[in-house]
Amino acid sequence: MENPTVVYKNVENFSFDDADIILYVQQDSPEDHTVVNHLFRVHKATLILHSHAFASMFLVPIPPVGSRSQQIHDGLLMFRMFDELKDVTDLLQTFYYPCSSAIIIHPHASDTPIRLRGLLNIAQKYQVNQLYEHIVTSIKADWPQTLPRWDFLDDINRQRMLEPQTTLPWDPVLDDEQKMSEPAAAIRIAREFDIPEVLPAAFYHLARIEISCDYDEAQQELCPRSEHAARWGMLTQEDMSCLVRGKEEIASIMDHFVNQTRSKCCHPCKSSWEETLFMMNYVRDPLEVLRRFTRRYELCEACRESLATRAMVEREDIWSKLPEIFHLPVAPPWRTGR
Repeated sequence: MENPTVVYKNVENFSFDDADIILYVQQDSPEDHTVVNHLFRVHKATLILHSHAFASMFLVPIPPVGSRSQQIHDGLLMFRMFDELKDVTDLLQTFYYPCSSAIIIHPHASDTPIRLRGLLNIAQKYQVNQLYEHIVTSIKADWPQTLPRWDFLDDINRQRMLEPQTTLPWDPVLDDEQKMSEPAAAIRIAREFDIPEVLPAAFYHLARIEISCDYDEAQQELCPRSEHAARWGMLTQEDMSCLVRGKEEIASIMDHFVNQTRSKCCHPCKSSWEETLFMMNYVRDPLEVLRRFTRRYELCEACRESLATRAMVEREDIWSKLPEIFHLPVAPPWRTGR
């Protein structure tokens, strides 16, 4: 069988006349029996400036010209990149064109973990630490670390759902990006790249979403209308186990709170709120229910004050225990304050 024909193809925007090295990605094309080498004609100094791995690589003595381990093209030394072409392109975009779309990260965009996974992976691999930290910080910022921040984002989201014509500063073109982020993709990337700060809020948000609300179907309007949807197929068996156990734990916590409340209310107030208790799905979103608990019932002043205090303490306790509730890896200290 004949050897495939090798084709050299310069990558647009990365063919500098003063380049002193070539990075290339090789792709097989069985249809026409060719191998395409996609060439990035770049500069060692730029690679060294951004990447510790490249800096170390270029410290290794270069084999003499003509040795089998050395590849030369157009007089330039070639280094093969065993990575996806798109990922290498995006990485070099951040080196040479830092304002390019490859690194623009809109807050709360549901596709951020999917779109940036490859770039995050290659940044980690080649020790492009500043880029890696920038992406990780952006992903963390989409998921509240404190209860007040969670309340703030959740309020905005609910107001957008209830009042589409709200005067809140909002760009309609980015409407999907300004909702609470899609949790399953965030969980997947947090697990893969060890970003534990994302997991508690992401799992809590996931627990609020009905299994019938699939993200891709929601985009095509094939599932029931809902505030949120999830990419359920991205969750592992371990993730599903954490989710189920967390929902059971939340149900147990809220049942205990409701029973305690029932026992401490005066008789007239107990009758008042027990009539509507069965209509309240207090397990699905306990943080929201507890925040507005006293507004739902006609209570005497003493019961209202007592209930409001206990509800506030309970929701702060739930938030602080989210890592424990969902059986998640040890995360940095979880706080209720700012």
